Amino acid sequence: PSGSLEPTLQVGDFVAVNKFSYGIRLPVWEKKIIPLAKPKVGDVVVFRWPPDPSFDYIKRVIGVPGDKISYHNKVLSINGQEMKQNFVGYTTDESSGKAVAKYRENLNN
Repeated sequence: PSGSLEPTLQVGDFVAVNKFSYGIRLPVWEKKIIPLAKPKVGDVVVFRWPPDPSFDYIKRVIGVPGDKISYHNKVLSINGQEMKQNFVGYTTDESSGKAVAKYRENLNN
């Protein structure tokens, strides 16, 4: 559980996943045999965490192949352009119970 996708997804939400949006894979070998689409910026995707594939991660795509992503001193840049953050307010992170600052970003529309 994580608040990283709030307010789109709340901690404890259930998510229905279409496993075929980007293509059809062979089940055991995980080899894509019929490509259908590629992830786009803004898509919410579910993937297995590489260090432990028994964990599923849900994240939003912020870059695609060829994009240069950097994150230094809490500043996100995509292709050399700083993504502006607008302060929204303070909230409580449900997974940790700690107070956190909430910001809104517009990732190139």
